[in-house]
Amino acid sequence: MVQIVIIGGSFAGIAAALKAKELYPKAEVSVIERQEKLAYMPNSFSWSLKHQMASDNQEFFNKKVVENSGIKLYLGQEVIDIDASRQRLLLDNGYCLVYDRLILAMGSRQMSDYIKGSHLPGVLSCKTYQESQEAKTLLAKAERIAVIGAGQIGIETSETCLKLGKKVYLFEAQESLDFNFFDADFLSPMLNDMKKAGLNLFCQERVHTIEQVDSGLRLVTDCQSVTVDLILLCAGFRPNSALVKQLPILSPDQTIEVDTYLRTAIPEIFAVGDLIRVPLLSENNLVYRPLINTALKTGSLAAYNLWESTYSLPLSTQLVAHKQYSWYRTALGLTAEEAIFEQDIACIDYQASFSSHVTDQIFIRLVVAKETGRLLGAQALSKQNCLTLFQPLVLAMAEQKTDEDLVFQDFLFSLGQTELFYHLHQIMLKSLVERRS
Repeated sequence: MVQIVIIGGSFAGIAAALKAKELYPKAEVSVIERQEKLAYMPNSFSWSLKHQMASDNQEFFNKKVVENSGIKLYLGQEVIDIDASRQRLLLDNGYCLVYDRLILAMGSRQMSDYIKGSHLPGVLSCKTYQESQEAKTLLAKAERIAVIGAGQIGIETSETCLKLGKKVYLFEAQESLDFNFFDADFLSPMLNDMKKAGLNLFCQERVHTIEQVDSGLRLVTDCQSVTVDLILLCAGFRPNSALVKQLPILSPDQTIEVDTYLRTAIPEIFAVGDLIRVPLLSENNLVYRPLINTALKTGSLAAYNLWESTYSLPLSTQLVAHKQYSWYRTALGLTAEEAIFEQDIACIDYQASFSSHVTDQIFIRLVVAKETGRLLGAQALSKQNCLTLFQPLVLAMAEQKTDEDLVFQDFLFSLGQTELFYHLHQIMLKSLVERRS
């Protein structure tokens, strides 16, 4: 019987396993995961604290559903060695597994190699179920919380801690929030509300030292020191690739090198999800941005390519969407701050009432190539739900379409019910004028 083995019960790993079992029903598909939970959602730490999710329902994939699909699960077990020449895996319990095809899906780890003292007791991440449970226990006793990293998870964690009545400090080494996806000035309305909520926010302050003191944990930056009871690490995602360091498939940044079919330099081994870089808008612009949607699509894609090069990985647009501090925000592609280094751009800003009967504003930014109008990036922010606004732009941006290509395309419009995509039409019209001025 053909053996397909996936190392890692991550989003990418389970997506790969389910698709592999569907495509090759006679094959034995096995998933080895060192944790006891499948595809644990880091955001579920905040969601469960806000009672938006039951504490025992924090997996995206249901274990019973996966097992009923005919997939063998090895939970709480860890691969300690890969013998690629013999296509064999050694587990920590001494058990050996052979494979015909191997998919690496170990995901990412959340830790800082730059902060001295980041391994002290009371300094935790929320990447795994076990870490989140420990953080919940300590959080109940803590009054002062420091959150390191103002990306999606850090922002959401800070909001949750504030709602629990804690004093919260949020530190970000870069000059702005969620800088990989949003320009510094674009999130100003949300930033004002975060401060009004009582958040102590410090951007452009890199934490370099954590010390144990009598009154708690002292966190030191270049500008100040703050003493807290608990520190939550919400930054520093790194590929969890230590297992394959002896194999000739690692890049200098510790991501795993793959071709457009997600195959490594060893033909029987594939890599997916948070282990790899993806081409952002260009085949030459490989970036490491661990996102769940990337994990899900690369897991399924690898399964199709195990024996034949069926589908290649399309260009990424890194579409993201969140709701935090009562603001909905979504983005895709490059920020203006990124794109300006590549070419001459036009940055088109648009503001309007959300709809004919809702006066809350929607803010949209479109980033285009000034000469051609090619779509490079987009950002949106509103107190109303705009999270799906850019879904129609994903394929257009990946296929390098322009504002002229899209401005007069049909769009969904129902007065008083569905007016969201009218705003896209309007900003495309505005782009035609402004980039030529």
